[in-house]
Amino acid sequence: MKRKKRTSITIETTRLLIVSTGEERLNWCQECASEVNMLTLDEAVTVARASAIEIFRKIEDREIHSVKTPGSTLFICPNSLLK
Repeated sequence: MKRKKRTSITIETTRLLIVSTGEERLNWCQECASEVNMLTLDEAVTVARASAIEIFRKIEDREIHSVKTPGSTLFICPNSLLK
């Protein structure tokens, strides 16, 4: 009787995200307890492949960290966005 040969293939993937805006937006993320290069809402929508409404809901549910600057600009922590 002939034996069948079995081949197993394992694929490992990683994701590298580089957002280049030409300026650094370093801000303190209270939840991460670290300084991170924050994203704008438009950048977060692109990175997360989600709508602005979905991101706002996740901010309200504390799934995504955010910081509002004195100029009323909303910045989003990329660490929490990619979890």
